Amino acid sequence: MSDRDAPAPDRVVETALRLLPVPDHEPGFWERLDARLAAEPAPTAAAPTRGAAPVEARAAGSDAAPVPVVPLEPADLSVIPSAMRRPSNVVLSVLAVAAAVVVVVAASALVRSRTGGDQPADEVAGPAATEPGDPEAPGAPDEPADPQPSAPAAPAGSPETQVVVDWVRALAAGDVDAAWALLGPGSQAHWGSRDAFAAQRTDFAEGYGAWAGTSAEQVLVTPLVDGSLSVVTLVGPVEQEGARNVRADAFPVRRVDGGLRLELYASAGPVEVVVPGAPLDDGTPATVAPGEELVVVVPEGARPPVLRIDDGTVVTCGQDAGTFGALEGSPGQRCGYRPPTLTAGDHVLTVAVWRGDGAEVTAHSVRFRVR
Repeated sequence: MSDRDAPAPDRVVETALRLLPVPDHEPGFWERLDARLAAEPAPTAAAPTRGAAPVEARAAGSDAAPVPVVPLEPADLSVIPSAMRRPSNVVLSVLAVAAAVVVVVAASALVRSRTGGDQPADEVAGPAATEPGDPEAPGAPDEPADPQPSAPAAPAGSPETQVVVDWVRALAAGDVDAAWALLGPGSQAHWGSRDAFAAQRTDFAEGYGAWAGTSAEQVLVTPLVDGSLSVVTLVGPVEQEGARNVRADAFPVRRVDGGLRLELYASAGPVEVVVPGAPLDDGTPATVAPGEELVVVVPEGARPPVLRIDDGTVVTCGQDAGTFGALEGSPGQRCGYRPPTLTAGDHVLTVAVWRGDGAEVTAHSVRFRVR
């Protein structure tokens, strides 16, 4: 490297080095140094250092050629702040550390310039980073950008179930317009307006909308009136507000103007399941003994209730074998049902009543266990 390419001297570092105090030497050091120097032969002439004028000097009593001496420039304290001009060991140490930091920074810059940009050298040599979902990334999952909720699948040939699936998906997605459009005229009349329905969107999303995040273990479709009215029952574990419970929810579906609509809120009155009763607080189903009579109470003036266990035969209370009609003196209509065979294990009882052509309908499903 030529002098032209040499970096300019750092005056701060140079001055700091010149101001370093000379440490004391052991006794007799200077006498021994003088004796050693006196014993050395006289130096020969040397070429003057470029850029400095030689100063003639010769040893006393010597005829040797003059030795060129390069004068040292006086320390330029103007490059050091006034608060730091005292040549103490602390200040000079700080300057020395600063000089070391400058060297390290310069070396880091040199490394970056050779490796490209501000990336560390070991990252530049490695493979290019890929974003999650990058189709060119090794082993990247092949997933859709916006996956749909894993709502219960509608059985083939069951448009009634498809209406329910579409409705719970709309609730989960907060699509009030789609959910409102899937309601029948009786349910819309119950809410009065779309805005009143929309005001409950949070409750819907956490309630019925929770079905959009699970797959039903059972989907039961119970026909009621000549195919124009039916009940879809979803059975399975549902995550709701941090709890996981197995639910059995009944959704009345009615054919209106050639299309199917959900009539979940067009109530024909309350339905109470006395036996087997409601599940326990932890979701455990109520239990009944083998051969025990199932009892439900439905509102007066409604059509005789329809009952069904699991996906078995649909029976009408008071008309089919094993059923018993209303008892005198009981509030509403009491219906008893003793199934001919009921195996041990878990079952689902679905009860439905309606008025007229089904514009008012109430459906209820409950899980129970036979001991």
